[in-house]
Amino acid sequence: MHNQAVRAILARTKDPNRDAEIRFVSPIVSTAVAAAAVTDQSFRELRCREECQGYADMIGLTEAINGDIPVGKPSELHGQKFSRLTRLYHPTEVEGCNQIISDLLHANLDGEQNAGFINAVVKVVGELHDNVPSHSNGVGFSAAQVYCNTVGCRLEFAITDCGCGMLHNVRKVDKAVQTDIDAIEWCLERRHTTAKPLSGLEQKVPDDSIISPFPAAVTTVTSYDQHHVGEGLWCLTTLIREIEGSVWIWSGNGALLIGPDGTRTAKTTDTKWCGLAIEMELDLGKAQAFDDGELSPSLQEIAERLGL
Repeated sequence: MHNQAVRAILARTKDPNRDAEIRFVSPIVSTAVAAAAVTDQSFRELRCREECQGYADMIGLTEAINGDIPVGKPSELHGQKFSRLTRLYHPTEVEGCNQIISDLLHANLDGEQNAGFINAVVKVVGELHDNVPSHSNGVGFSAAQVYCNTVGCRLEFAITDCGCGMLHNVRKVDKAVQTDIDAIEWCLERRHTTAKPLSGLEQKVPDDSIISPFPAAVTTVTSYDQHHVGEGLWCLTTLIREIEGSVWIWSGNGALLIGPDGTRTAKTTDTKWCGLAIEMELDLGKAQAFDDGELSPSLQEIAERLGL
């Protein structure tokens, strides 16, 4: 997990006496730096070390640091071993991010034999992607990479935004929550969601509209509102626990690490993240846990919640 690297980078940008440099590039490093660069021009002073500059160019991180929409250099490994850095500013980008995660999993697993696992991961990640346009005005990024060695392959996925943070959103529905760590823990509970239920009377905004064509008094929804079921973090952490993965969640001054053995480690951080940062690692060798016939009660509940 690369959460320490992210916090070190943030600290360097705030301290004029320290060199601001990126020593290596991973999904959480690239998404965090890109999201921060949108709202804080001091991050545009960051530079990559020579040994990771080529990869930063390929995934679009160099462009993101400069304040541009990341594009990256064409590579046949895109969709095979990594995804380019993608900004989640429109529903079409959400669908594209979901598809690239599916492509990565299909490229590194047996798509037919591991269909249940692939669908579950894509659905869970899709819930997290939906949250960015819903809660952070599109100031968020997604990236993923598959790492393989002689032991096996693992997927590292990260999504980071510069929205209002979890505590702000949670307190809209539960005023008893007081701290960033409490807000993270609240979101990990079953049936806890800040998503607003739809009444059926809403008007759908066309996907190609930048501004709603309806009067202010009309309640509107977009395409991502319509398939956003909520409980994304509960689904994610339950899935992680069942297949012995890891996940790190950071919002405000609160951070929570869930290890492969299910151990939770919460801490208050010196560096504040104004938004939400999530990094997860999945051992793709554990895919059969979702595809071996009988699902555990927890996995079955996730499947039902996501409509699998």
